Formats: sequence, structure tokens, C-alpha cells
Amino acid sequence: MKRMLALLMTLMLLTGLCACGAGSSGDTAASSSGGATNEMTGTDSGWSNGSTQDATQESEGQSSASVYQDAKLIRRAYLQVQTETFDQAVASLEKMVAECGGYFQSASVEGGSLRNQNATRWGNYTIRLPQEQFDTFLGRTGELGYVTSQSENSENVSQQYYDTEARLKAQRTKQERLLSLLEKADSMETIVALEDALSEVEYEIESLTTSLNEYDSLISHSTIELTLDEVGTI
Repeated sequence: MKRMLALLMTLMLLTGLCACGAGSSGDTAASSSGGATNEMTGTDSGWSNGSTQDATQESEGQSSASVYQDAKLIRRAYLQVQTETFDQAVASLEKMVAECGGYFQSASVEGGSLRNQNATRWGNYTIRLPQEQFDTFLGRTGELGYVTSQSENSENVSQQYYDTEARLKAQRTKQERLLSLLEKADSMETIVALEDALSEVEYEIESLTTSLNEYDSLISHSTIELTLDEVGTI
């Protein structure tokens, strides 16, 4: 009987030890597996987030570049230049403008005197240049003399431009519809009303077209206001 009790107790102890061992192993394995899973998940998540961020940044960069490329910019510059050789500087200016494919919108020279050889002269010039030549021209202004002041600015008129373009498109659509109705009109009263409406639409189209042409001119050709001062000594 004692042997039986001892055997039963031994079996129970072994069973308990096995169960504890299995539980411990299971916990260890689960912990190990969970750690590996978390580590892999964290790594994968890191890769995923990095790729997403890179893609987002690249997309934003492309979007910004696209926006800048499509932007309607009006560029202007204002310069004041001193020179001891006025006539030579004027000749150089005319040559630079021609080489850059530009033209003088206005030009005037004042001062000087036949009686007073020491009287100084100054020239005021408004120059229009293809926008792609704007920076090139500014980089060469030192050839004219000593640049005492220079400033430039860019005005983004994209919103106004595209808004005007959309309004013009809408007015042209309206014009087509009015012309279609006019062809089908069967009373003088209707014809007169449609013609009045057409006149208003045509006036609006002409006004919007003029605005777009002005924008196109200012955008395609940058403006430079330049003052050339003759001095005895720089």
C-alpha cells in the first residue's frame, strides 16, 4: 500500500514537473515568437513608413516643380548704373539688348550741354527681354559700368490668368449658344433680345482676350527699368 502511495505521488510529481516545464517552454517560445514577430513587424513597418515618406516627399517635390513650371510669373528688375564713358555704355547696352533678343520699350537721354562740356547726362530705359534671358542680362550689367543699385521681383499671376482664361471659355460657350438660338428665332422681339445679349458677350470676350494678351506679353517678356548715370569719377 505504501509502495502504491509512493508510486502515485511520484507519478503526480513527474506529471506536475512536465506540465510546468511545458508551460515554461510555451511561454518562452511565445515570448520569443512574439519578440521576433514584433521585431519583424517593427522592421517591416519601418521600411513601409520610410518608403511611404520617400514616395510622399518625391510626389510633393514633383508637384512643387510642376506648380513652379506652370506658374505664370511676371519678372521685373530695377537698376542704376554709373559710368565715366556714357556713349560707350549706351552702345554696349544696345548691343546687350539685341544679343538677348530684347527691345527698348522706351528710352530717353537728358542732361549735357554744348556750352558746358562737364555737364553730365543720364539715360532712362525700359527694356523688354524674353524671360529666359532675364538672368543672363542681369549678369552682364556690370559691363556697362558700376552698378549702384539693383532689385528684382517676381509676381505670380497664375490665379488671375487661369481665372480669366476660364471666364473667356465660358463666354465663348455662351456666344455659341446664343448664335444657335438666334438661328432658330422666329420673332423680331426674340431676335433683338438675342442680339443685345450677343453684343454684351462679344464685348466681354474682347475685354478678357485683351487681358490675357497683356498677361502673355508681361509673362513672356520680362521688364527691366535701367538708369544710366554719367559721372566724372566712379
